[in-house]
Amino acid sequence: MDKNWVGVNEQTESELQITPNPVHDIFAVSLPESEQVLKVEILDMLGNSVLQQPSSSFASNKAYFNAAGLAGGVYICRIVCENGTKTVKLIVTK
Repeated sequence: MDKNWVGVNEQTESELQITPNPVHDIFAVSLPESEQVLKVEILDMLGNSVLQQPSSSFASNKAYFNAAGLAGGVYICRIVCENGTKTVKLIVTK
């Protein structure tokens, strides 16, 4: 019997890193040097974009965000690269 599985591959720390996580205000998103970032956004659990960062803001594949305006909760950080989309859970504490 052939089975097709659908799921989300978890990113390893070497691929995508958010520090600190959980976050209170400022946090950094880091990617390997080999990744070409096209778009970065933070989504709430309904899929609404609550923060965006232009790809030009990535210096050495690292960008900083300010989560001070976000309510405490769980968010998704979605990064669109030339090689695909990467996502990671982000926890905001207040």
